[in-house]
Amino acid sequence: MEIELVGEEGHPEISLSKFQYDLTRWERMPAISDHWLFNDPYQLDNHFEIDYVDGYWISKVKEKSSKKYWGFKQAVGKTMPLVTINDAESIKTGIFQQLLDLPEGSSL
Repeated sequence: MEIELVGEEGHPEISLSKFQYDLTRWERMPAISDHWLFNDPYQLDNHFEIDYVDGYWISKVKEKSSKKYWGFKQAVGKTMPLVTINDAESIKTGIFQQLLDLPEGSSL
């Protein structure tokens, strides 16, 4: 989950993502300083093949960057206005259920 205070429409946005890794490539658990492993998979086109299909962002690692990103395979995500998240029920359905409902990248 990532929050942008000024999104594309000029309003705060929340982005929800599902990451898939080949965990056999991990030599240890990530530390706080490894936050970059989970950052910008939809923006760094020198490391990722990025597509936008039916309202979902899909990012797949380029072969040259697979080792650098610890076996990252792909991420699937969507962005929505943060103003739609304004009570307990919208947190439940607008965040947690949306995370559970994110498709696999191959099914898009």
